[in-house]
Formats: sequence, structure tokens, C-alpha cells
Amino acid sequence: LTMEDFDLYDALLIRFMDAEPSVLNPKQRTVAALITFDAEMMNGGLCQFFVNDYNGYAQYVNEALEEVGALEMQAHYSGFIDENEIDLTNMDSFRIASIQDYGKQFERYPYEAFDSTFSEIYQSENLCDLLLSYVRLNAKEILD
Repeated sequence: LTMEDFDLYDALLIRFMDAEPSVLNPKQRTVAALITFDAEMMNGGLCQFFVNDYNGYAQYVNEALEEVGALEMQAHYSGFIDENEIDLTNMDSFRIASIQDYGKQFERYPYEAFDSTFSEIYQSENLCDLLLSYVRLNAKEILD
């Protein structure tokens, strides 16, 4: 907890990025869902998050965003899911085998619009900062 923010974020990324949700307690699952979501969003956006969601964190992001206080971001994510009727409990249709498959995935939904608005929201609801505050506030349950 005495680490600088950048170092703590990296430590969380290493610990939780590929963790299996079923073995985590609810607060750890919140961290794992958001560390994965944030990393994928910063790297390639929502389409990439869905395509790479092998551990099934997409279904936990909505609740996790609310848990850390990212309410505008949560409303944006939830709205996208609802508007596009995406079943977050079954992400099989997002699996790809090639870069061409990724292109087809990207065309399925208005990801660019989502990503653009997400970036705007991030200016006032910095997910990384909210996540680190949440970890420091709940360290015993998250880091034990």
C-alpha cells in the first residue's frame, strides 16, 4: 500500500489479470474485473475487451464500476450492453481465430462510439485512480 500508484497498479495487474473469477472473493473480483477492463480499454477498446474476455469478467464490470464509484462509466457500459442486447454470461460469439475475425467482430457493434465516449468519461472518472483508492480502502480483503 505504500507503493506509488503506478507500481501498485502494475502489481494488481500481475496478480489479477488472469485470475479465475470463481476463486476470488467479491472485492478481489471487482479489482480483477476492472484491472482487466481498464487494461483492455486502454490497449484496444471494448471490442478487444470482449474478444479477450476468456475469464468471463465482462459480466462483472457493471457491478464493479458501481462498486468503485464510476457511475457515469457504469451507466455508459450498461447502456451499451442493453442497447445491443449482449448476453454477458455467454461470450462465445466473441471468440476469434484470426485477425480477419477481429475485423468482423469490430463491425458487429458501434464500438468506436462507445470507446470515444468512454475516453471522455475517463477524464472525470479516472478508472485507474478510482480502482487504486478502492484497493487502498479495502486492502485487507483484496490483498490477503
